[in-house]
Amino acid sequence: MKRGLTKKFAEEVYEYVRERDLSIDKFLSLDVRKIREIASELSHHSIEHYRRNLGVILEDIARAPGHKGLYFGFSPIHVKTKRTEREPYDLFLRKAVLYYDKIVCFDELNELLINPGFYKPKPLKYELVSHIARLGALRPWIEDGIVELLPFPDNWEGAGSVIDKLVKEDEGNEQWLELALQGGFKSKTAAIEELRFTLKELLGVSKMKDNQLHRLMIRGASRATINAVFASGFTGCSPIADEHWKWELLGFWLSCKADLASRGGLLNESQIKQMKNGGALLNLETKKLGFLKTLSHERIREIRISDEYRFNDFRRMWTDLCKELSQMPWEPSFGKMANQLWSEKIEPEAERVRKDLLSIKMRFGSSVLISSLGATTSLIPGFTFIGLFAALLPLLIPRISLFETMKKLQEIKKDEKNQVYFLLSAK
Repeated sequence: MKRGLTKKFAEEVYEYVRERDLSIDKFLSLDVRKIREIASELSHHSIEHYRRNLGVILEDIARAPGHKGLYFGFSPIHVKTKRTEREPYDLFLRKAVLYYDKIVCFDELNELLINPGFYKPKPLKYELVSHIARLGALRPWIEDGIVELLPFPDNWEGAGSVIDKLVKEDEGNEQWLELALQGGFKSKTAAIEELRFTLKELLGVSKMKDNQLHRLMIRGASRATINAVFASGFTGCSPIADEHWKWELLGFWLSCKADLASRGGLLNESQIKQMKNGGALLNLETKKLGFLKTLSHERIREIRISDEYRFNDFRRMWTDLCKELSQMPWEPSFGKMANQLWSEKIEPEAERVRKDLLSIKMRFGSSVLISSLGATTSLIPGFTFIGLFAALLPLLIPRISLFETMKKLQEIKKDEKNQVYFLLSAK
């Protein structure tokens, strides 16, 4: 963004750390009182930053040109815990930056600092160090204007109560639990024990029954999905991730909302069928792309914008295809037509990108993983994500009349700014 508000915020956080000479060892040696003091000062700074600037940041992201993605998850930065780990901290960003003009991430440091008092002293210390380290790993991409930060939408003024109502509506559906368990857990028992341990170690919460933990897991999966949908709608970004189970969460949520809308009498049978088809997710994949795993950030930055390679052209082609798909009617032939356009426009460009990657590998001797890029539409036909919220809220807040709901629905269906949303998978 031209105004550089995210860049300025990251610089100010790190200036605060430098002024106090807070190395990791020094940070971990501080007593409880000092840790609480630092958390309080950073909390005030973070909350004030978004209080003043959130509206401007959202507007700037929405107006930014090009192909934009919003990371669906907590953090795209993996902080290493074992010396044997060789994956770079920013592996996900290395997968995505060649194919997206801008990537929006949620500010997990802000999430921690909103209520630092919830944490036990020792875990708070380690969480602060970890979150500041993750911000440091994001800084090079932030300074380049590629990565922007947003607070989680359930912390936006006026949005929290809306999201709470949607989460509560999801709470009664046990299928959420099965989907939540796919997030890296081997079994329901393992997931419950992990959650129980985390609550005890970080927050000092113990003696929770299994059914209470189940409810927490459902709420967590629902809230993560709604945060991604909400932020995507406000910024014009596409949710992106490299874990397939998140696609399933999103598709399931869209399907649930189709059922909710149908129960409220908002849609006819044909529209419901279209919504459910849209929620089923249409896969448009190419396996000819890759990413630069070990090349320096500076070199990747040069390559992604260089006219010598095709990455600029690929991003522009993908953006243009999204616009074209968004203008196509959602008829039975949509899938066939979409796949045809993909084959005609994206596949040839992907082949050129693949050749560029091989050329880069020969030129720099870098380890370049040739991995698949899966693009998946997740649009409910005729609706923007924010339009969907506008249509569903009256069903959750009875004081708004059905007449007003139908009026909003008609306005949404006429909205010409509907987008086709994609998810990135580069494994």
